[in-house]
Amino acid sequence: MRTSSWLRREKRFLLLLTMLGIVLLLVIVGKTYISQPVKLMNWQDFQGDYFLGNGLGIIWDLTIKPEQKFQLHMGSDLGTVAEYTSSIVITNGQVLLSTSENGRWMPQTLIPVQWGQRHYLILKEDIADFCEWRSKGLEPRKTMLGSIAYIRIKDWDLPAEGQPITLNGISLCR
Repeated sequence: MRTSSWLRREKRFLLLLTMLGIVLLLVIVGKTYISQPVKLMNWQDFQGDYFLGNGLGIIWDLTIKPEQKFQLHMGSDLGTVAEYTSSIVITNGQVLLSTSENGRWMPQTLIPVQWGQRHYLILKEDIADFCEWRSKGLEPRKTMLGSIAYIRIKDWDLPAEGQPITLNGISLCR
């Protein structure tokens, strides 16, 4: 009889130790996961050459330069439609392209977005449309053509894991 009560106490003790071990593991894993800081991007992460177009009309080539300058070339099958070169103003997680001649084709406010390893520049007024394209599976695209957002050249070959994130670290599509 003594042996069976001792075995019951030992089983309860082992069960308690196992449960404590599981709780401790969950706490450690939880703290590690929660305490990982979110890496906020810099606008410099978005320097480079971008493309926007569907191949059926006007295409846009945009270069973001290190010295807070940009160069925008608008073209079509007939050649150059317009070119702009001027400065960039970064404010509140937005990239403002300013020119002295605010042409009707000139995009003004772009939202830098990182999606996995991809970099996009999205016109502020096209964010809802971009998120709709994403929900329909039209983004992430597999080629340079398509969509309504600038994509950095060759980023269409990179994975788009997780959620599209803005420069401020906020999910673009909620």
